[in-house]
Amino acid sequence: MSLPNLQRILNFYLLRNLASNELFFYIELIRGWDYEKISCIYNIFIMFWLLLSQIKVSLETMTPTEDSLTGKHLWP
Repeated sequence: MSLPNLQRILNFYLLRNLASNELFFYIELIRGWDYEKISCIYNIFIMFWLLLSQIKVSLETMTPTEDSLTGKHLWP
């Protein structure tokens, strides 16, 4: 699965479930997990989504003459 498709899927689920606790409720019903486990998984999911967003932004803004680690120009 390519990065844009994955981000599109993550955005869909975030927008659909961020405003409500539907996701917590359904996972708790299906698996019988407690709220702490579900919120931990949800927080990891959010951090993963933010990391993918940051990688996408940095790849879009980086020019071919920039160093990917420092962001400094390779040639003066």
